[in-house]
Amino acid sequence: MVFTSFVFLFAFLPLMLLGFYVLRFYQQDFLAKVFLILGSLFFYGFWNPSYLVLLLGSIGVNFLIGKIILNANKFLLSSSLNLSGGGGQNSRYFASSTFNPNCPVSCSPQHFFKKPKPCLLNTS
Repeated sequence: MVFTSFVFLFAFLPLMLLGFYVLRFYQQDFLAKVFLILGSLFFYGFWNPSYLVLLLGSIGVNFLIGKIILNANKFLLSSSLNLSGGGGQNSRYFASSTFNPNCPVSCSPQHFFKKPKPCLLNTS
């Protein structure tokens, strides 16, 4: 199922919206979130179930790294960003942000659209 298919537009999307808003109307916010999560997993698993395993693995790894990041470990923060989608065009920031502890990590959107600059900090 893709976003432009008739199954998505006329069956899946209306059912998901209806279910979400009905649950929200009855003030079941937690169940509404669970409903959306399960619907999302169904959507991605409908096309190819093997991708569902990959998605759940990525969610689990990022959840565990997120728990560790609460300790403000910069290496894990930059590693998580690179592992979860920082590959390709953004991989050029991996070396400068992960392996240089003196270089601040910037997560602003402008950071990813500029060419990388060497991190030259005055350590004196």
